[in-house]
Amino acid sequence: MLSNYPGFKENSLTVSADNSLYDSYEIPFTSVVEIWKYSLGTLPEGYKKQSSVDTMSIKDMYLELKKDIKQLNTKLK
Repeated sequence: MLSNYPGFKENSLTVSADNSLYDSYEIPFTSVVEIWKYSLGTLPEGYKKQSSVDTMSIKDMYLELKKDIKQLNTKLK
C-alpha cells in the first residue's frame, strides 16, 4: 500500500534514486500518471556502493562545471 511508503505525504510522494548523485524530489499526486513497483536492480556481482565522500566530490565538481558553462554561455551572448 502506498501510504506505507516512507516518502508518502497527504498530497505528494517524495522519490529518490539508487544513485546518490541525484537528489530526492517531491511529486504532487496531481502529476502522477502511473506508479510502478521496483522489484529488482541489475547491479553487477560484487558491486560495492561508493562512499558518499567520493560521490559528493564528483557531484560538486559536476555542479561547478555546470555553473561555469552557464557563465561562459552568458558571456558569449
